[in-house]
Amino acid sequence: MISYLFGILSIKGKFEYFKMFLVLLSSLPNIDKRIKSIFQTIESVEDIVNIIIGGGAASLEKRASYSLEWLEQNGRCLDHIYSRLSDIPSAGRGAFSRRFIKKGEVVITSPLLAFQKSQLEEFYDKNNKIVPPPDFESRQVILNYCFSHPKSSLALFPLTHAMLINHASVRKGSNRHPNAKIRWATDHTETQKS
Repeated sequence: MISYLFGILSIKGKFEYFKMFLVLLSSLPNIDKRIKSIFQTIESVEDIVNIIIGGGAASLEKRASYSLEWLEQNGRCLDHIYSRLSDIPSAGRGAFSRRFIKKGEVVITSPLLAFQKSQLEEFYDKNNKIVPPPDFESRQVILNYCFSHPKSSLALFPLTHAMLINHASVRKGSNRHPNAKIRWATDHTETQKS
């Protein structure tokens, strides 16, 4: 999504709209402070390029430092996939594996930003004042990179390269078929408490 928006905004020369988009995402209610900090580290077009090419917000020089103990307890290795132009025409960038991933193995983990689709109609700035929503195309792009169902009001936005997975493969011949499936984590202690 970032790569698609970056392409549109760089053509139009309107980086300020992208900043509004980031403010929009960070203003959605119930956002974890660690996730909100990702949006706050982006200050320039160069930061966006570093995120796209470098493998996510962690590629920014301004990234936060965590202890080895914290990383061992909370971290997940994400270096086995990378971003490049998709093999699918007009699909923008996609996620690609650096090495073979067996059937059933985890391709990538990602925290998800959950929000109601109706929240794309009203946005707030840092001072909690209502600001005009982005144009329809920008709102649709956000939804295109979310996991959702047409009959559901809930949208889940991945905050890693999971957003770049185009859900297709040439592995089964000329037809393109999904080569991965989405599943909920079962090992995260915070989500497994009864």
